[in-house]
Amino acid sequence: RRFIHCLWGRKTHIRARGLAWNKRESGRVRSVRHIFFPFYTMGHTPLLASASASFENKIPDSGTYPARCIQVIDLWTQTIEWQWQQKEQRKIRLTFELPTELETFNPEKGEQPFVVSKNYTLSLSDKSKLREHLESWRGQEFTQQELDGFDIHNILGKECTISVVHEKSADGTKTYANLSTVSKAMKGVSIPEAINPLVYFTIEDFDQSIYDSLPEFLRTKIADSKEFKAIGGVDEELVKDIYN
Repeated sequence: RRFIHCLWGRKTHIRARGLAWNKRESGRVRSVRHIFFPFYTMGHTPLLASASASFENKIPDSGTYPARCIQVIDLWTQTIEWQWQQKEQRKIRLTFELPTELETFNPEKGEQPFVVSKNYTLSLSDKSKLREHLESWRGQEFTQQELDGFDIHNILGKECTISVVHEKSADGTKTYANLSTVSKAMKGVSIPEAINPLVYFTIEDFDQSIYDSLPEFLRTKIADSKEFKAIGGVDEELVKDIYN
């Protein structure tokens, strides 16, 4: 075994395995090649980086599309920054599938439909975006009885028309396809049935299998909620106790 000073100034433990190391000059390694090249010549398995290892991040063009709501995901109570203050809000995430817009994101899976999602505050107050989009979608205002409690599950699988706009990230390096408006399905336009499975996830009817199937970023979002932190993790019985 030999100890050498690597370029980062730390001692690195390297097993030379009988290789003839190049001599050091003035106590310093002459180049990175002198450290790593002997291992390469041993016929080791290369650790290769390749552009083909990742899939291109494709987004739908901006415009208006026939769509279906395929996911209603309860994000539980989230802490947000609003007017330089922190506040807690119950959040949900709606995902819309564009069944007529297919693209190959992963060659192994073939063509799949684009999807567009948006997070909403779970509120039907006068200024809420959720109320605005639902009323536009329904083509009518909510009655007072509906405002007292509208079951969001009713929109799962329902057809609609959505508008998609492109927006740049803060640093200008990425472009996102964001949901702008939701309205009634256009007359005379036939919207295919959903290709992806319909998913409904709420804290009141917690389902561990659905939670486990969600993308990592959504599980992380839910794990950051007030309820998740209160119980120290997801436990179905504890979650039900909170809301019963």
